[in-house]
Amino acid sequence: MLILLATATIIGSLIVEVLVRRFNSTYEIEWPVAAPAPENALALDVVATLRRAASNMNGK
Repeated sequence: MLILLATATIIGSLIVEVLVRRFNSTYEIEWPVAAPAPENALALDVVATLRRAASNMNGK
């Protein structure tokens, strides 16, 4: 049963890949792009999260 499931998954993924390639050759796929965040904003968010976690561990 496991072999049947694995085979069906592989064949299904190949069919999806063929369909995406055919669709891509006919239409242009525009993948959504997230707005770029400033590098400092991500670093500040990580530092703030780590400080909050540390203060929670210290019982403040």
